[in-house]
Amino acid sequence: MDEKFFMREAIRLAKKGMGWTSPNPAVGAVIVKNGRIVGRGYHKRAGLPHAEVCAIEDAGKNAKGGLLFVTLEPCAHYGRTPPCTSAIISAGIKEVFIGHIDPNPLVNGKGIEVLKRNGIKVHVGILEEECKELNRGYIKFMKTGLPFVTLKLALTLNGKFYIPSMRYISSETALKYVHRLRALNDAVLTGGGTIRIDNPRLSVRFVKGKEPVKVILTASLSISENSEVFKEKGEKILFIPEGLSNKKVIFEKMGVEVIEVEGTPAGLSLKEVLKKMGEKKIMSVLVEGGEKIAESFIKEKLVDRFIFILSPLVGGKGRSIFKEGEWMDKLRITKVMKKGEEVVIIAERPCLQE
Repeated sequence: MDEKFFMREAIRLAKKGMGWTSPNPAVGAVIVKNGRIVGRGYHKRAGLPHAEVCAIEDAGKNAKGGLLFVTLEPCAHYGRTPPCTSAIISAGIKEVFIGHIDPNPLVNGKGIEVLKRNGIKVHVGILEEECKELNRGYIKFMKTGLPFVTLKLALTLNGKFYIPSMRYISSETALKYVHRLRALNDAVLTGGGTIRIDNPRLSVRFVKGKEPVKVILTASLSISENSEVFKEKGEKILFIPEGLSNKKVIFEKMGVEVIEVEGTPAGLSLKEVLKKMGEKKIMSVLVEGGEKIAESFIKEKLVDRFIFILSPLVGGKGRSIFKEGEWMDKLRITKVMKKGEEVVIIAERPCLQE
């Protein structure tokens, strides 16, 4: 039996739920009997049935005596839905193949123990890294209480952030890719300078997907309440330094949540910002900003994943980010691809892969 073949199908299904399930993980499952798939399922939204239950329902009577392939350890506790282990046992599944153990302390091996106690054979670690890739934010959050930070850098070939005469330096295909990244993350974060200069909407418009929480950092609150981002749907959070309470009322009246953190006129404490985001169960954040906010996240070593979107253009204004090499780590490139005219490079610090 090709275990990896069936787990790849479970991974494919799980991807359909990515961006929609938070604060739950994205999970896919298939049931196999006599060498063929008889049931498929994935977790669609928090509060809806989990992947294992959907696959069992899809299989019907064929689930009995079948093999279950699931990307994440089944839960054994009551949450917004009943335990998946109970459904697996009741369905008569005889063997379970799991991508990786759930880091959630409420689960973390307990699901496997329950299944084994009920006479079900369990195998763990099938395409483990591929399964973990589905839920990098969830995994980091469960281990640290902090969101997984992806820094997106759209740059010219010589490392500049913008060209004064151009609204975008990226093609429409690359912009659609960025909007997909937004939809896959719980939040998108930028600085007050970007709001003032570019007036972005930070929304998901070019693809179908869930709107992320829009997070803005400002050390002076010198941004207009008429900025485009405040006209968009969904939750918005404004982080400001302590002591600007008298200026925040107008934003609160607009439905914007204003959170005070440690900071100076030079900038806010990014570590405290991430801590506060974690307290709000924001498990993943896409950082989109100019050179100042990018430099701050990099210098403080708060970036988990870098996404470089390199335009074929040469030129631009301001410093080249590539000239500030004394604070850059040696990164491990995990993926390179083309998006329209741009080259996209995804890289991480080596320790994240170990």
